[in-house]
Amino acid sequence: MHVTEKALYRDALLAAAEQAGIDVHRYEPASVVASLARTARLPPAEVEARLAEWGRLVGRPWRRAHKEAALGAWLKIVLRTAR
Repeated sequence: MHVTEKALYRDALLAAAEQAGIDVHRYEPASVVASLARTARLPPAEVEARLAEWGRLVGRPWRRAHKEAALGAWLKIVLRTAR
């Protein structure tokens, strides 16, 4: 049931963002580090090191969801500047 609820909320947020004209970039959390490293032409270890530094700067809480969102935003920025 939780998976279904998550999909429902995700789809509702995506539809609302689309209606509001907000650009949304979807990514797979499990592969976002690899995607970012490849796109930004950085070693995955460098991506992880920068993410760890952000965590030290931001402080707690710095949980998995925060890290994935930060990586997703970074990936979107890299993709936008690569155009």
